Amino acid sequence: MPPSHPDRGEGSSIPFVGNYQQYQGSTNRYQGLPPPAAHILDPRLVVIEELRRSIFRDARILDVGCNTGAVVVQLASSFEAESVTGIDVDRNLIRRAQHHLSFQRSRAKVIRVDETADSEVEFVIDPYYFPISSVLDHGHRPPPGPDEEDPLMGWLTNVEFRVEDWAADVPSGSWQQEGSYDTILALSVVKWIHLAHLDDGLRRFFGRCACALRHKGFLVIELQPWTSYEKAVRPKKSPHLAGNLKRIEIRPDDFGSILQDLGLTEVVITYELARSIHIYQKL
Repeated sequence: MPPSHPDRGEGSSIPFVGNYQQYQGSTNRYQGLPPPAAHILDPRLVVIEELRRSIFRDARILDVGCNTGAVVVQLASSFEAESVTGIDVDRNLIRRAQHHLSFQRSRAKVIRVDETADSEVEFVIDPYYFPISSVLDHGHRPPPGPDEEDPLMGWLTNVEFRVEDWAADVPSGSWQQEGSYDTILALSVVKWIHLAHLDDGLRRFFGRCACALRHKGFLVIELQPWTSYEKAVRPKKSPHLAGNLKRIEIRPDDFGSILQDLGLTEVVITYELARSIHIYQKL
């Protein structure tokens, strides 16, 4: 079993629990091309919002397995979330996510818009006002002090990153997050949780999600099929998890019934992208 907060290991190129650098799932999602740049909206978020218009706007969102933070920042900047928390078991990835957040704030500027429908002056955020080269040359914008006004009017200050393992075997009473979130995302991550923590850990994870969701909140799972599990333990990927694979009895097709028993009902499923996306609601 892996430690609660595993790191990649000095000089290691093999992720311990699927914590690939900038991991975004199957490259088939992008027709064999590399994943798009950070300023291009993640197609999964676009599809999810089209399926459920209320799922992101003004919502308190948790992204499990946030990696380097691209999805979290996009949710806060482009989907009008109230707050977004990203968690990952890899502290190195969380540091990179915090760096990515700082980088995005450093590119932005408040600009004045004089011509509006009611003829009032309006100020808006231009998130890409400064080119990447400017940030590389001059460094990141320092965060405002406790008594200083934020030059970006609080833009992206509703984002938090934490090192956390939601499948860890801890007493349920210590979670202290009942009803904390409107939407929980588990995009291309459940397989790794399952391989690392086995069937019991998977059930713990699903139970914690059910507990943390408010009434009528949503759990979104990008499903990784069983063939993906088998590929994951191959040499040069995560062969150290091969023993765990043999001990797993629950299959991805069983997830729906487990979640149903926890009070989460599947309300939408789409096969539009390379991997199916399932939306469950706490009813």
